[in-house]
Amino acid sequence: MIDTKKELFKWGPIDGMPIYIDPFAKSFAPFFAYSGIAWPELAGCLLSGKITFVADYASLREKGKELLEKYRKTSGKEHGKWLNAAKNLTPFIKKFGNKLDKTELVKAAYSWDLAYTDFWIKGFLPELASWGAENILTELLKGNENFAEIFESIAAPEKLSFFQAEELELMKIAMMKDKAEAVKEHQRKYFWMENSYGSTKVVKISNFLRRIGEINVSDAKIRAREISLYSGKMRARSKSCIEKYCLNEEIVSISGILREFVSWQDERKKFIFMSNHAITRILENASLCTSVPFDELLFYTMPEVIELLKAGKRINLHNRKEAFCMYYHGHGRLEYISGKKAFSVIAPLISSRIDKSELRGMVVSRPDAGIVSGKARILSSPNEIARMKEGEILVTAMTSPDFINAMRKAKAIVTDEGGMTSHAAIISRELGIPCIVGTKHATKSLKDGQSITLDTKKGTVK
Repeated sequence: MIDTKKELFKWGPIDGMPIYIDPFAKSFAPFFAYSGIAWPELAGCLLSGKITFVADYASLREKGKELLEKYRKTSGKEHGKWLNAAKNLTPFIKKFGNKLDKTELVKAAYSWDLAYTDFWIKGFLPELASWGAENILTELLKGNENFAEIFESIAAPEKLSFFQAEELELMKIAMMKDKAEAVKEHQRKYFWMENSYGSTKVVKISNFLRRIGEINVSDAKIRAREISLYSGKMRARSKSCIEKYCLNEEIVSISGILREFVSWQDERKKFIFMSNHAITRILENASLCTSVPFDELLFYTMPEVIELLKAGKRINLHNRKEAFCMYYHGHGRLEYISGKKAFSVIAPLISSRIDKSELRGMVVSRPDAGIVSGKARILSSPNEIARMKEGEILVTAMTSPDFINAMRKAKAIVTDEGGMTSHAAIISRELGIPCIVGTKHATKSLKDGQSITLDTKKGTVK
């Protein structure tokens, strides 16, 4: 079992439901057969609609380093393999928009499950190896008083994220005189933008029209130009930093790989959110075929949905709702635990002590900002984004893509968890705002609406 006395890596808590999370968890075991390198022990803890993955941080870094070294010998061929697996999902995403009878649905869901598992197996590399790359880069830069500036400059991805790409396209539409057809096409392309690991929704045309209506043509031109110049700006910044601090070849090499991994993971997220839409469509069809409510099916895994369709077998919903743990023991063994037993496993893993001393974390964006003050807005879910006001400081456990609208309003970001390549770090750099991650308990120590001050030189929050 994971030793809670050691430093723990925590991903979450964020909104999550078993049906959307399980494809990730159940791919740990076959990844070992595929890559020859096993994930360390991991616990996916689902409690009250929130998912938190927990692992021993040292083990995660070591396994990441092993995988990184293996990747460096493949000449980048792994991304192509994953991309082919990702493209294999597209026909399914279109297929599940149609109503299917039970026989057709069983066959399609089974084929989907195989294809989506293959997508995850081939897509794990940038995630696990990133922890190795980040750790190596941190060690290589250890003791450098300009660490935050250097890391931010050389590890920031040069490619546009899918959120930036979408915004750029929308700004171009905002500049058009006749927007009607362009907005329709934009909605068809990006309808999945607000999906998450906890729920899905189809973004309507009216949503995109509202965003266009909030910006004038002049500002749209300025924003489009800013995004268009972003990649070149990042390349120039990285080159300048390398020359300024005379960084050696190994640092340059590792940072380049890390940038690739960050962009790969962003590309992967796009397909995940599109895939979650397909999963929702499967559940809608399954609900019609079985009369089991859609909201109940969210607590199933895909193999359990298929078994329900084939044999009418239902899960113990009461236990699953009480607590659910997907515990990977390493080297190919995944265990599902529900109810009180799951809660006994989860509780010590997700509990955290509140250190009453100074609140401190890692500065991952705008270390040059210095003192930043504002009102703290503590959000526990993307469903609370409407409470976020322009210019407030976003405080949350960790961010995920469905927090993007809150992040765009934020003056700065503070999170409990995260590192130099976490979602909060990457997006805050894109937005050009200060960010402090890994405070452990900012959401518990601070009060919603209170005035707080960040010191980006020291990494403190008061």
